[in-house]
Amino acid sequence: MSNPRKDYTNHRGERAWRHILPLSIAFDNNQWHPESQWIMEAVDCDKNAIRDFSLASIHEWRTHRTHCRKATPRHRDDLKSNAKRGIL
Repeated sequence: MSNPRKDYTNHRGERAWRHILPLSIAFDNNQWHPESQWIMEAVDCDKNAIRDFSLASIHEWRTHRTHCRKATPRHRDDLKSNAKRGIL
């Protein structure tokens, strides 16, 4: 399966390539992105966790062959539940 990877700078100013499986895009804000903007919810394949990514902070996209686990609705709910409980 080919999934995107992106050159991304996070809210702490740390830049790195991230392997992701996009789930949704919304115009929103949150704790890490306080100003309203386009935010992509995606599975971070390296951390096996759902994360939010600011589209404005993506420098480059590439297709990458990876073994990112497909986010089924149950898997997605499990990841969100674990994140809320601080397990991830």
